[in-house]
Amino acid sequence: MPLSEDSVRVAIAGAASPRGQDLKKWMEESGFPAGEVRLLDEEPLAGTLTDVGGEAAVIQAVDEDSFRGMRFVFFTGTRAFVKQHGPAAARAGATVIDMTGELAGAARPWIPQLDDVLAPPRSKKGLPAGGYIFAAPSGPAIVAGSFCAVAAEFASRRVAMTFFSPVSERGKEGVEELSEQTVKLLSLQSISQEVFHAQVAFNLLLGRGLGKARSEGQGE
Repeated sequence: MPLSEDSVRVAIAGAASPRGQDLKKWMEESGFPAGEVRLLDEEPLAGTLTDVGGEAAVIQAVDEDSFRGMRFVFFTGTRAFVKQHGPAAARAGATVIDMTGELAGAARPWIPQLDDVLAPPRSKKGLPAGGYIFAAPSGPAIVAGSFCAVAAEFASRRVAMTFFSPVSERGKEGVEELSEQTVKLLSLQSISQEVFHAQVAFNLLLGRGLGKARSEGQGE
């Protein structure tokens, strides 16, 4: 049955990534009113069989028609993927929601729940003609922004927060390296450090420490 013109069409670009899978699951569980959910990803992952709303679906590669007619396009894959295709989705008239942080310089972060405290975006800053691009803040940014908005009336002089990002933020490769590190540590073998350049299994690393480990080529 053809979709009506006012049906909400949504694309998840990076659908094979952990973030993309979680977003699809959230849409299904929350009853997001999408008439169509199009699953897209990079060429090596195109053809992967999955499901949408309990029905079989295939992840597609991006082509010139992928974003046509889409109301929202969520980019959940690699940063290189959104850098390559994000502007094209906006030119097609879609509202682009970047969940990777790659397009943060071309869009204003927006937390809808804080509209009463933080003004929502008002312009298409640095965007191609057509749609909008919003940079979805990370989980820590949302928590920190929400806390500071609530605590503003108390005139706090200083707020210190420490966040540890999950390895899943690095995608499938990050999860696989964590699993491999765990097995090798328990077997008293040397661990691989291709993704994180540090030991993440049975360990917690601050972002600054991880950056240092990356620059020095060793764990902390």
